[in-house]
Amino acid sequence: MTLPGWLHALSRRLGGPRILALPLLRMLALAAGWIWVMLAPDALSRFTPLLWTVIAFSLYSGAIFVSLWLRAAAMLRLHVLVLICDLSFALALIFLSGVAGAASPCATSSSWPSC
Repeated sequence: MTLPGWLHALSRRLGGPRILALPLLRMLALAAGWIWVMLAPDALSRFTPLLWTVIAFSLYSGAIFVSLWLRAAAMLRLHVLVLICDLSFALALIFLSGVAGAASPCATSSSWPSC
């Protein structure tokens, strides 16, 4: 199986298949973030902190895409910082959507001794 010319040029511009996986995984994370917001009750009816977090993550991801395109080597050196930012957004989404509170024993049972 051969790649089309434009896709082969794009993958070589970004540093090969291993580096091309980074934007593809980020696109998957963006899609998952927007699906997460759409599944949250009333999240799209008004501008909630959850929606603002996904919008900020989308803008941040766009900046990462542009940075990977323009300076892939420099962005790869910053991979720990990017990872910390990504984890911060993920944890913020979990906190803001209320999933963390629903997983506690106090949220499901009023007879829990420490509640």
